[in-house]
Amino acid sequence: WLNALEYAKVSIFENCNFHKSNQENSVVVFHSFKECNFRNAFFSGSVFVFSDFHASSLITAAFSDCQFIECHFYEVRMRYANFENSTFVRCTFQKCDFSQAIFLKSKWIDSNVIDSNFDPSLLGSYRVGE
Repeated sequence: WLNALEYAKVSIFENCNFHKSNQENSVVVFHSFKECNFRNAFFSGSVFVFSDFHASSLITAAFSDCQFIECHFYEVRMRYANFENSTFVRCTFQKCDFSQAIFLKSKWIDSNVIDSNFDPSLLGSYRVGE
């Protein structure tokens, strides 16, 4: 049934610019972002469900206190992004750049990080599973 959900994407954004946009406390369900720019965007407190990020830039974006559920990140640049106190449930990160990204107090459940640049020194306190 997940393949059927793939076709149910509400919105597909390609080559879009969300630079410095304020979308705090948003609910983003069934969205696909391809080659989009989220540099310095504010999404803190938002919930992302069944959303995909492909070859996009989340550099210095604020995603603190967010929930990511069944989201997929492929070749995403997350350098210096803030994911403090965020939760990742059944998410996949492949070929992503996490350099200097902040994941303090983050929670990861049934998620996979594959072939990605990950700086564990910025994880701080975190929990894996329950």
